[in-house]
Amino acid sequence: MLIECTDNLSGMSKAIAAVYPKTEHQLCIAHAIRSNLQYVSYKHRKVLVADLKPIYTAVTEQEALMALEAFATKWNQQYPQIAQSWYANWDNLMVFLQYPNAIRKVIYTTNVWNL
Repeated sequence: MLIECTDNLSGMSKAIAAVYPKTEHQLCIAHAIRSNLQYVSYKHRKVLVADLKPIYTAVTEQEALMALEAFATKWNQQYPQIAQSWYANWDNLMVFLQYPNAIRKVIYTTNVWNL
């Protein structure tokens, strides 16, 4: 197995590494966003989700990081835990960027309806 996409269950990365040491662990972007929204007022959700989109639609990891920094600049005062979560899980959230565009959409989420 080359890559495993999962939600962010506690211990999942360690379990995958123990059984499949060469497998990369991609966290599901859809689950990450949904998890982040638990902190967000309903009146801010649409704009906040739109501001997250440049992160996971970036062409390169550097571009994604710049988008995360822009997001943090705009939202950290109201919702600092969101950018903190993305920074803390960055290595597992951005695995899919190593792959060609043609297959990224299959890798970045566990949700079939997002494909």
